[in-house]
Amino acid sequence: MAISKRLSLKRRLRYRKAVAKRAEQLRERANRWQYEQNTLALVGLMTILWAGMERYLDEFINWHMALTHITENCEHPRALNRKLNYLKRRVENDFGFSDAEKETVRSLRLEIKRLSEFRHDLAHGIFVRRDRSKLVWSAQRLNIRRNKMTPQNREYSNDEIQQGVKDVDKLSRGVRQMAERYVPHLSTTRSAISS
Repeated sequence: MAISKRLSLKRRLRYRKAVAKRAEQLRERANRWQYEQNTLALVGLMTILWAGMERYLDEFINWHMALTHITENCEHPRALNRKLNYLKRRVENDFGFSDAEKETVRSLRLEIKRLSEFRHDLAHGIFVRRDRSKLVWSAQRLNIRRNKMTPQNREYSNDEIQQGVKDVDKLSRGVRQMAERYVPHLSTTRSAISS
């Protein structure tokens, strides 16, 4: 009887250890899943913030073009690089703006340029976790130069993604404030939306 009790006790201990190990594995899987969902939500938030920023940038450029009668000579820029070139060539050299206002436009333009690669990688690249044991994501996109396509990989840590999204949020608010300062209908639109 004593031998059977010892065997039974050993079996129960092994069973408890196996159950505890399985429970830990399930917790780790749930934590990984939650981490992945949080990171993907950050990418979605960044995409929404960027779209809002570009909308306000378009409003500001449209206002400036109408104010300076540039619309008769050229078309509103659609690509981001062309919008940035417009700010650099037209707005930063406009005598109607003070030096402080031109510096604000310049600093926003440079920040948009700095963050555009980050946004492009996350929004348009293949975004995956290669090694599930690390908190690192890989973004792969194709560089196309003279009909030659080469894959480009960049790795982003979770902290870099979080910081990048914070930077895009700050940039979006800055561009919105600039646009609302100059474009008359934006300040009334925003107050109607927020009420």
